[in-house]
Amino acid sequence: NTPGVNAVGNRVGASMDLNIRGLQGQSRVNVMVDGTRQTNGSYRGYRGSRNEVYVDPDLLAGVDINKGPYSGAGGAGAMGGVVNMRTIDARDIVKEGQTYGARLRGSLGTNTQSPPTEGTETIRNGPPGFNGDAWSGNIAAGLVEDNYEFVAALARRQQGNYFAGKNGAATFDTSRNGSKFPTD
Repeated sequence: NTPGVNAVGNRVGASMDLNIRGLQGQSRVNVMVDGTRQTNGSYRGYRGSRNEVYVDPDLLAGVDINKGPYSGAGGAGAMGGVVNMRTIDARDIVKEGQTYGARLRGSLGTNTQSPPTEGTETIRNGPPGFNGDAWSGNIAAGLVEDNYEFVAALARRQQGNYFAGKNGAATFDTSRNGSKFPTD
């Protein structure tokens, strides 16, 4: 929700490529998780390069964003800016004055559609129907003592509407170029 900052490229899989004020890829935006650089460069041919970062949003407690050239920690070579994501710790789970606590979260999505029947060559059309393929959930527990803190978390996320696979090309419309993709 920060103006000028977009998490783009979510159709490429589970990774994201952060864009700050139009700058992204080629290490223009440095992304860190708990102060450690996580930006992983990937060349995409004619589409240019992409910085891939993998993080589960259910395990984040906060995000710090510095736009533009930044001379602080992690800012070397990042002319677009620096994003530091902070993962949850025990104090994010345990309420003030308590020594232990737990958190359970879940979400359900819609606009998902079941993949077509294997071997079909018809194009998917019509509105998507809900089949429960988009959901996420996590559980976290924490313990805070005078000498130590302990946190454990488990997250699971499943997204819908990604049908490609070894037979995915068979469902593509190839009538424009007159060719047929092999189905393996």
